[in-house]
This record gives sequence, C-alpha cells and structure tokens, in this order.
Amino acid sequence: MTNEREPHDQPTTGITAGGDGPHASRPSPLGALYRKEARRLRRRYPGLDDDRRDWIITLSFARAFLDIDADELEHAIREGSTRLARGTAGDLEVYVSRLVQAALATAHHSDMLQERL
Repeated sequence: MTNEREPHDQPTTGITAGGDGPHASRPSPLGALYRKEARRLRRRYPGLDDDRRDWIITLSFARAFLDIDADELEHAIREGSTRLARGTAGDLEVYVSRLVQAALATAHHSDMLQERL
C-alpha cells in the first residue's frame, strides 16, 4: 500500500473551521468523511468540477445525517472542500452558506415528498 496523496486532498486556503492555516489540527470526523468522499468522486468522475462535487457531497450529507445542522455542515465543507482554494474570504463564506442552505432545503423538501407517498 502506498502513501500517496492526491494534490487536492486538502484545501490550501487558510479559511478552515478546523484551525488556522496549514498547521491546523486534524479535521473533524465529518470533515474527514467529506475529504474521503471528495477523493472518491475525483477518482470516479475525473472531469467533475469542484462546485458540482461540493454539491453532491453536501446534499448527500444533508440527506444521510437527518439531524445535521447548518453549522456542522459548513464546518465539514470548510475542512474538506477543494473549491475553497479559490476566491476571497467573503466569496467563500457566501459560497459555503448558500451551498448548505440549498442542500438542507432540498433534503427537507425531498423528505416531505417521501412522507406524502
């Protein structure tokens, strides 16, 4: 087994909820799962852009972890998203917030539809 890392395994921005800069502490369990899912999607769909990958992961977390709140989800994105390597701090905060709100709303709407069936 090799210990190779893909170049996008970890976000390169200092804007992470897990700490400051490149010497931040280990990611939370949810942040680590986010990174793992991102690696899996990169391998399976090499042409998938970062925004789409973030959407797929965030929505799947919102659906799988029914009691997850927005802060927990935002924390995981900040720790695991490779998209955060681009943009300015303000742009990134808006990106993370909108992504989470859309995923939670979509997951909630899907749950409501399932209950009606």
